[in-house]
Amino acid sequence: MNILLAIVVFGYLTAAQGSLQDSFAKTWQLTIKTDRQSFIVGESVPVTAELKNASIKKELLMLPFGTEWGLLAYAAEKNTEPVVHTSAKRLKAMASDKRPPPAVWIGPQAVVQTKIWLAYDVRQRTVVFPKPGSYTIFMRFPYEEGVKSNVLTIDVKEPSGSDAKALEFLQQNKLTAYLDPDGKRLRPETEEAAKLKEFIKLYGTSIYAPVLRFALRDSGLAAQLTIYPLAGVDFDTSA
Repeated sequence: MNILLAIVVFGYLTAAQGSLQDSFAKTWQLTIKTDRQSFIVGESVPVTAELKNASIKKELLMLPFGTEWGLLAYAAEKNTEPVVHTSAKRLKAMASDKRPPPAVWIGPQAVVQTKIWLAYDVRQRTVVFPKPGSYTIFMRFPYEEGVKSNVLTIDVKEPSGSDAKALEFLQQNKLTAYLDPDGKRLRPETEEAAKLKEFIKLYGTSIYAPVLRFALRDSGLAAQLTIYPLAGVDFDTSA
């Protein structure tokens, strides 16, 4: 009798969970986009995510729309199993006992937006796009069972010329974690800071330079910003 009751309860909970997931998917639409489709190995890939209340009435958003509270990004080579991207920002949130802020009401057809950078995975200890190929990207919110976004496809090419030498320098000196503007924070007066200053002097015009210059600026080494222009790259991580 107890076994039968357990089966019935499990079936009820499973059906209820499925109903909630279907309801969330009908209410919310998750869309992602990037400014281009071609990148090189190790390059930070900016992805803008938009969550839209597709209903005709205001809805309560229980969790903040961001990687700290359930926005999961998946990336994988085409035709391989997608893997959840773990940034330093997300890992820190997972290890924290901090509670999410209060839920907010989102009006009908209103959109909330955030930007994340797919650059370095702290669990895999490697850049997200480590070799040339075709990759797919999608997101879910909230968490694994949340609504799924559209799927993006990007082409990742082998770096050439000074970019190839720049990436080799970063790999040899174990500096690739700083390719994520939301990632590891640089401590001034360290060997890593000295190596990044050397990188800017040697490869300040490479495609990797803007985000690394951001790391230097963030640590207080602002003098490095005057060597080369930022070329219009916006590394605002406050969103």
